[in-house]
Amino acid sequence: MKVLIKKVKDLTKKEMSFINTNRLKEFGATVEEWQKDYLIADTFLIKDEEDIVAFGMLMPIKIRYLNKNYNILGISSVISVERKKGYGKKIINSMIDYAKPEKKTLIGFCQKHSKKFYEKCKIKLNKPLLKRFLYKNSINKYEDYVIYHEGKDNLMKKLLSTKLNIRLNGPFW
Repeated sequence: MKVLIKKVKDLTKKEMSFINTNRLKEFGATVEEWQKDYLIADTFLIKDEEDIVAFGMLMPIKIRYLNKNYNILGISSVISVERKKGYGKKIINSMIDYAKPEKKTLIGFCQKHSKKFYEKCKIKLNKPLLKRFLYKNSINKYEDYVIYHEGKDNLMKKLLSTKLNIRLNGPFW
C-alpha cells in the first residue's frame, strides 16, 4: 500500500469525517476545531481499497529561537486504525522522506503509551525538553515527550544545548 499525500483543504468530506472521528477517539479533539490553521497541513493517508487504515499530518510551523526564525514541520495526529501492521511506521517514514528534499526538522509531541512506536520508527524522543515548549505561555500538560527528526538547520541540537524556553506563537499542532 502506498501513502497518499493531500492538503487538509483537499480532503473529501468522507476522509475528513474519518480523520475527525479517529482524532476525537485518540486525542479528544478534531481537526475541525483547528480547521483554519490546519488547511495548510499535508495529510498522509494509507488506504486499503477505499478505507483509510492510517493517517498523519505535517503542519508547517515557524519557531523563533535565539533571534532566528526556523521553518519546521510539526508531526501531528499519527493514527493507525489497524495496529501492528506497519502502517504507522510507513506514515512516519513517508513524513521523513517528504522532509528530506528541503532537509526540514520534524517536531511533534506524544504520550508515553506511544513511546515504543516512535522508537521503532527511529524517531528521537526527549522528555525534559517538553517542559521548555510553551504554547500561549503554558506548558503542554497532555503530552510526555518531544519527538523529532533533525533537519539541516540543526534546530534540535541548538534547543538541546541551551536551557531557554521555546515559545510557540502559531497554532498548536
